[in-house]
Amino acid sequence: MAKQVSNQGNVSLPAAAALNRRQVVTNVAGQAAYPSAIGDLPLGVVTNGTDAANEACAIDLFGKGETKLGVCSGVIPLNAKIVPAVDGSGDIRALPTAPGAYYVIGKASIEAGADNDEIAYVDQAPELVIVGAAHVADAAATDTAPVAKTYAAPAGGATADAEARASLAQLATDVDTIRTRQATIITELLALVAKQNTIIAALEAAGTLKSA
Repeated sequence: MAKQVSNQGNVSLPAAAALNRRQVVTNVAGQAAYPSAIGDLPLGVVTNGTDAANEACAIDLFGKGETKLGVCSGVIPLNAKIVPAVDGSGDIRALPTAPGAYYVIGKASIEAGADNDEIAYVDQAPELVIVGAAHVADAAATDTAPVAKTYAAPAGGATADAEARASLAQLATDVDTIRTRQATIITELLALVAKQNTIIAALEAAGTLKSA
């Protein structure tokens, strides 16, 4: 089924599976699905539940500055920034303090004290927020671990040249490692920006955003 865009800031997509009202969805290969990774760009909330895959799912887009209702994953304080949970549930949660990249979709209008509480929040166009100085994806601990930093000073004598060469070789290896990680981060950031541009284009097409 082709995507339909209305003048009221809503879109219709075929569901990837059964979906519940008020849950956050993203666009996965042209189908509405719950976010399951930090890089999944949130599109809006489901306004009609679906019982199975390929049923039409009506989505109320983010970015209109209106109050939406969501289901909590954990405690959400009053005025906390809201981000989607990325466990495939469609729930929402408070912006984590753990380093990483997150899409903020609104601000809590009331406080929620536990899982599965219903909460009201004022929505916004998804905003990519980087918390801390970490890898922007769900990286393994080894990927963010510091590289080796021991570069021994030559002790002199017959082994001085060999020690210097070994230290320089270690330095070259670590520089290459840093460059590889830097390239990975840049690639992931570009992918996140591309996803953000996709939802901005959808919001503009729906008339909820105006191009500068």
